[in-house]
Amino acid sequence: MKSINVNPVKTLVLSAAIALTSLSVNARTGGKEKATIPVEFSYVGSVNKSPVFQLDLVNDSDEKLYISIRNTAGDVLYSTSFKGKNFSKRIRFDNADLSDLQLKLVVTSKSKTEIQNFQITQHNRVIEEITVGKL
Repeated sequence: MKSINVNPVKTLVLSAAIALTSLSVNARTGGKEKATIPVEFSYVGSVNKSPVFQLDLVNDSDEKLYISIRNTAGDVLYSTSFKGKNFSKRIRFDNADLSDLQLKLVVTSKSKTEIQNFQITQHNRVIEEITVGKL
């Protein structure tokens, strides 16, 4: 008896290239050397067709930080504050259109303000895989 292993068309994959490009970083340090806050912003998947992103940053100064994410229109999509060394949060944007979405991440403390811009692009592709095996 022949066995045919057919994997159905895998769901539209939102695993596409999220171009995380830091376009500009501004710091208000009073003439001192500019210090940047290490930020990592990445796509981790989707929940109910809403994209989920992971935001990680390291607070070397241990100051209280205020974090906000805005779109190009200036609308605040996410906002929080924290005090500590490491910040890690998964953020879901409900009903977000990811076709060429631009986000501005603003991190503010008592001594500085940093702005990092991210460009998010979405590419959908369908993968069909068929395997035929002989027994």
